[in-house]
This record gives sequence, structure tokens and C-alpha cells, in this order.
Amino acid sequence: MTDLIRLLEAWMPAQRWYRGPKRGRARLTHLGGYVLADPAAERDVHLVTVPIILDESTPERVVYQVPLVLRAVDASVNAVGYVGSVAQNGRVSAVVDGAHDPAFARAVIHLVARERVAPGADAADPTVAYGHAMPGVQAGRFIGSRALMAEQSNTSIVCDRIVARDDRRADGAAEGPERGTPLATPSAGPGSGRDAGAAGAGLVRERERSAPLIIKVYRTLWSGENPDVVLQTALAAAGSTAVPSVFGHMSGQWRDPRVPGGRAEGHLAFVQEFLPGVEDAWRIALRVGSAGRDFSVAARELGQSVGEMHAVLRSAMPVAATAREDVAASIAAMRARFEETVAVVPELAPLRERVLAVYSRAERATWPTRQRIHGDLHLGQVLAVPDHGWVFIDFEGEPIRSLDERAALDVPQRDLAGILRSIDYAAGAIAFDGGRRPTASWVARARRAFLDGYRDSERRADEVRLEAAGQHGLQAESFATPESRRARLRRIRRRDGADARGWLSAVPGSSPASSSPGAAGVDEPVSDGASALALLDAYELDKAVYEALYEAHYRPQWLPIPMDAIKRIIGTGARGAL
Repeated sequence: MTDLIRLLEAWMPAQRWYRGPKRGRARLTHLGGYVLADPAAERDVHLVTVPIILDESTPERVVYQVPLVLRAVDASVNAVGYVGSVAQNGRVSAVVDGAHDPAFARAVIHLVARERVAPGADAADPTVAYGHAMPGVQAGRFIGSRALMAEQSNTSIVCDRIVARDDRRADGAAEGPERGTPLATPSAGPGSGRDAGAAGAGLVRERERSAPLIIKVYRTLWSGENPDVVLQTALAAAGSTAVPSVFGHMSGQWRDPRVPGGRAEGHLAFVQEFLPGVEDAWRIALRVGSAGRDFSVAARELGQSVGEMHAVLRSAMPVAATAREDVAASIAAMRARFEETVAVVPELAPLRERVLAVYSRAERATWPTRQRIHGDLHLGQVLAVPDHGWVFIDFEGEPIRSLDERAALDVPQRDLAGILRSIDYAAGAIAFDGGRRPTASWVARARRAFLDGYRDSERRADEVRLEAAGQHGLQAESFATPESRRARLRRIRRRDGADARGWLSAVPGSSPASSSPGAAGVDEPVSDGASALALLDAYELDKAVYEALYEAHYRPQWLPIPMDAIKRIIGTGARGAL
């Protein structure tokens, strides 16, 4: 293992997911690892293993999992994933990044579908990985795999496979002679990718269909549940079509000197349906905006989908009333982020009083019930799936927040602010790419339509609540007048923990036009009707402040986009774009 660690010390700093210095050698310690069984028993595969590595190259110690496949040195190896060679157990093996070797993907699908256990490398290693499958899945016939190259913090692997067709099942899964039994693997060869998938399509028999999967490997490990797995699994289990069908996940236990007791447990990988040939909402917005076409219809439908996703999460996951301590902590974090950004973007200093006034106004507002939300929602996290609608992906939350913060209950306004900022960014991106920037009215219409769609989803939910209330023996006269109907709905929402969207829709015809911070005195309480906009302003402002910090560090030429938004929200800039 010493030789392998030395290889990784030179190789890991060049990888996109590595968080330490990109120059020099990493300071690595081997904590253990788990070993995966190769269901194909491929002769050239010596070992499929996932070392757990502690990196101490920076003050923030990071634990990684590094999937590796050790192959015969004369085997065909994907050059992109080649790490080096090591001598082990009397033979020399080529070391390949597991993301670029089909043996690893094949082993993960087998482990998850069969709900097997992957043990540590030896009896003294407590590391273990477990497979967890959704009901009815099968491993199918594995064809090949390919790693997606654009990700920063994780690694996603697309797996081409074929399963038995069963028209009775919505997801197409079917049981074989034994659940999850792997079928024969064509000789696509190690490192096979897109070509293997194309070849595999010709092997589909009459009672079979192509059913590609995507494996997301969490490179950085933290003790605790990953919201990406928890939330999407909860949505899928509730019958929601707001996320791709879930195949299953891997969880595990490993040594971790950063946690009390030295042992951690959490999620290792997530497997779900891969949707080929789809386009995300960001690219759609860029395309239609560049052509001068309206985006408001799509934005309204997106708002409806976000509202429906929030409703399912609220019913399937815990909720809690927002205490004053929660409000104080959220506002304190916003103020701290602003001061951090001012140190890097001094142009914000003259705006401090108005920025802090927006946060103070939100602090005095009535806050909705906290619930689980997406946490890092923007147009790039939403896919337009033909004949299906909007589908949400990547529920990990904002990468700058800790796992505990990302798994905590939050208010839906964080997600709403994320989409509003993303619409604004789409207009700015078009201009920076040399196109004609969409007009302020284009942005305003899209933003207003998004919130209108969100309110539409609340109205539909209200009808369901009223119908259910009537079925439970409530008198019809309870809803005889608009006032009694609204009062009853408020009680039902509070009972269901559903006041977040009802609270937003309590402002008739409202849109995210920022209220002037001077509209209320410093100590004047914010009315319930204005609370929706006050809180939405604060979350959108906080998002824009973070964007200004990011752009100042990495893309200074893009800094005007968040700076213009900050001025608009606090009331000193152009108001036409809402």
C-alpha cells in the first residue's frame, strides 16, 4: 500500500475534485478502504478497491475516497484514468482511476442491486460499504461506462446497460431468475465508454430495453447523511416525478480522525436513472434569451414544479416552526458574509447601511415553517425532460456550507432566491458572451412568472386541503365566505406545516419588487403581508453578495452582474428588472 500512496500523492493534486494545493505532492495517510467484488470475474482485473485517504496538505484536513482498479499491466487501459503501476502480491498491476474503468461501475451496480457488503481490505480494517436498492431494481446486462468530465467536487459515471422489458412497471425494471442477477457482459474491453454503449444498443433483444444509470461518487467524505441521497430518495419513495428514478445508493463506515471516536459513517455513492439528450433550464434560458424570445411560460411552469417539489418534501420529511434563535442565526450569517465580501469588494462599503437595513427588515418579519429544501437551486440544476416536465438534480446544497448546515431544515425562500438570481445571471451571461442582453422587462417577466407559478402550486394544494377537510366531516358553511375560507386554510396550513407558500401567496399579485428599506422604521414591525417580500429580498441579496465575492476572486469581469442586483434590491439601482 505504501507504493500506492506514493502514486496517489503525485496524482491527486492534478484532479479536479482535489481541494488541496494543485502544485507539489499531497500529504496523504491511508485510513483503510473497502474491496468490491467484480461480478464478471474479468481475468485482467486483479482488484477493485476504494482506499480512504486523509489529506493533511492544508489546515482543513480532508478525507477522500479514491476508487481504483488494478489490472494486468498488458491489459488495455484508458489512458485518461491511468495512475501508474505498483507491485503487489508478487505481481505488477496497472493502477486505473475507477471512474475510468468499467470494472468499478459494474461492481457498484452489482453491490447496490444485490444489497451486498464490501468488506475492508483485511481483518484489521473496519472499513465497510453497503449496497441499498430501491424495490424492484435489477443489475441488468452491463455494457460499458464513461466518466463525465465537467464536475468539480464529485465524479459521475454514466453506465450503459440493458434490462428486461416489463410494461407493467413504470420504471421498466423487472425481476430476473434472481433479483439483480448480472447477465453476461459483452467483451467491450476495459475503458470502454460511449462506443461500447452504442455497440450495446445493437444487442438489445425484443424483450429488453436500454436503461442507462448514472453513479455519483462522493469524492470528499463527511460523517453524516448526504442530502443528495436523502432528499431524492424521499421524493422518489413518495411517488414524485420531480427527480430521476432512484436505483439505490452505497453507504459505509470508515476511520476518520476528525470525528469523536475516530469512526465515521455516511453516504459513499448514489445511483439513479440517467436522462440522455436532455437540456437544463440554464441553457434553455440562454438560447431563448439570445433569440429575443420570451422565457416567462417556461419560468411559470418551473415555479409550479418547485412548489410541488417543496410540498412533497414538506409532507415526506420533518418540519419545524422557525424560532427567533433560528432567525437570528440566519441573519447573523448574512451580515457576516456581507462584511467578508466588503473586505474583497470595497465598492460595497458605501452600501452597507442599506444592505443591513434589508437584513434587519427580514429579521423583523414573520418567518415560515422550516422544512427540507433543495438548498442550491439554480437553472443548471433543473432538466427539461420531454413528455415529463422539469426534473431536479443535485440536492447536495451549497458547497460552501458544512454537511450539517446543508442537512438542516431551512425556509423555501432560499430556493426561490436561487432561481431568481439564476434568471438574472442568464441575462448577464448572454451579454458577456457577445450577445444582446435581454431587456429588463424580459428579466422582470420571467421572475414574476416564476413566482406566479409557485403561487399556482399553492392554490392547487389549497384545493386538495379543502377537499380533504370536507371529507373529514367539516361543515360546508365553514367555507361559506372568502374570509372563513382563508381563515380555515391558514389553520390547515399551520397544521400541515405548509405555511411557507401560503405565506408567500398571502400578498395578492405580489412580485419580487424590492421594498425600500426606508419604508418601515428601524424598530417598526413588518406586517405579515410584507414579510414574504422582506424575506425573499434578504435571501436574494445574500445570494448576490456571495456571487460578488466569487466573481471578485475568479471572474472579475462578471462582477457587475451581482453588483447591479445588490443595488437594485436595496433600492439604489434600476427597479425595472424587479
